[in-house]
Amino acid sequence: MSSSSASSSSSSSSSSSSSSSASASTTPTPKPPVPIIIATPAEEAPEETEAAEASGETTEEMNFVKKARKRKRKKKGSDSADADAPTVNLSNLPATVPDSAKNLLTEVSRTCYIEGLPFSTTPASVTAFITSHSLTVESLRLPTWQDTGRLRGFGHVVFPDSSTAAKAVEVLDRVQYPQSTRYIRISMSKPPKSVQARDPGEQPEGCRTVFVRNLPYDYKTESLRNLMSQFGKVEDNGVRIPLMLDGSGRNKGFGYVTFKNAEGAAGAVGKAKKAYGLCEEGGRPLVVGWEEGGRVKGSFKTEEGRNWAKVEGGKGKKGRKEGPKL
Repeated sequence: MSSSSASSSSSSSSSSSSSSSASASTTPTPKPPVPIIIATPAEEAPEETEAAEASGETTEEMNFVKKARKRKRKKKGSDSADADAPTVNLSNLPATVPDSAKNLLTEVSRTCYIEGLPFSTTPASVTAFITSHSLTVESLRLPTWQDTGRLRGFGHVVFPDSSTAAKAVEVLDRVQYPQSTRYIRISMSKPPKSVQARDPGEQPEGCRTVFVRNLPYDYKTESLRNLMSQFGKVEDNGVRIPLMLDGSGRNKGFGYVTFKNAEGAAGAVGKAKKAYGLCEEGGRPLVVGWEEGGRVKGSFKTEEGRNWAKVEGGKGKKGRKEGPKL
């Protein structure tokens, strides 16, 4: 009896030891925790931080520079765009251009746009830098920050004449600014959009309505009708100029003209796409493009204060069937 009990106890002990060893082998070994490393601002951008400290620029100014660089990276073909920038040619302007516009164009032809200036510099330093290259400066327009009063890094330089401005672009573009790591960029100022040729795109099939912008605030529908009649017949009640809601009687500076045929719309857009190609009686250039919207809104009112839905040819009883589409 004693031998059998001993054998049974030994077998049970061996089985328990084997099961304990098996369970120990199946238990997963815990992994050490992953260390979390928090980068300091100096570790994230040490070069930019050192540059900011060296130039004395604030965090707001450095963020402004970063955003400006990001916008430039997104803009594709910036160099080609600068090369193809429109130039001012006073000899090719129509006779309808007023003297005030010609004076503005003369000012633009001798003005350059400059950027990349250090925030810590001053207008006097910028003038000294430009004159050190044998160039004469007439005036500067350099915007500043409202809180610190320091320069924002860009602006305009006015030279005595257009030849001096062209020489400045040739001599100063991509030149390193003194006591700074920055290289400035300088180019001829772009003329106003009113003297640039516009591309209105292809005429939509059957489009007879044009959208007119840059109207004087006191311009009347009859004046716009007379102006557009040179391109073709205009539909009855086909001229619409929205008015201000303040009761002053002034318009919103734009309007719509619906011709009786598509050729009239094409003639108006074709002439207006040139610089000062289509001007109102006072010499103000008008911008004309294709209008592909729906019908006139029911809330639109005429100069007499009548609701468009009640006007013959509007959206009233007859207008629903015969009214012009925009």
